[in-house]
Amino acid sequence: HADRLVADDQYVGTTLQGFEQAVPLGSNEEYMKDVANVALNATDGARDPWKGYAHLIQAERFSPQNAWAQRTLARFLMRRDPEWALHHVKRALELEPADAAGHYLAGVAYYTMRRFDAAQAEYLIAIDDADQRQASLRELSSMWLYASGLPSRQRATRAAPYIARLMKEYPDDGQGWIMHLHERTMVDNHVDASLL
Repeated sequence: HADRLVADDQYVGTTLQGFEQAVPLGSNEEYMKDVANVALNATDGARDPWKGYAHLIQAERFSPQNAWAQRTLARFLMRRDPEWALHHVKRALELEPADAAGHYLAGVAYYTMRRFDAAQAEYLIAIDDADQRQASLRELSSMWLYASGLPSRQRATRAAPYIARLMKEYPDDGQGWIMHLHERTMVDNHVDASLL
């Protein structure tokens, strides 16, 4: 019954309850992933991220050969333990080397660990995918402009091409405009009224 609800995109508490009853009777990787998916995406207030990630970890014990599960575990661990998150991202990329979302997540992990050049390399791969482009450009711009620890002019120089591309391709991106203002202020040492 629960698997039919997942097939119909019924991510609700009753689906989760059905899977939770089925898992002890015959645990397998697919049930674990389905339980995790429902727990992570329930739309009726039954969302339980911790339960979802616990089931993903259990599913991984059966088979680490699932890129979606590896990326999902990485997202969950990213701010808590970026090195362990990177471990899962690398597993996902071994399975799906061309996956832009995986490269984006690798960039986030490296950025969080302050390994900026490695982060840049991953974001530049992710940028080639339209679904990851805007977020990757924002991350690159923010990373070099605010987090890099370089002197002001160097920060502005490293961030400038990504900010320019962000503003060109996404002219309504408010974060891009704010970063552009900060970047120009770092270079010119004053606020250009035309940017306001």
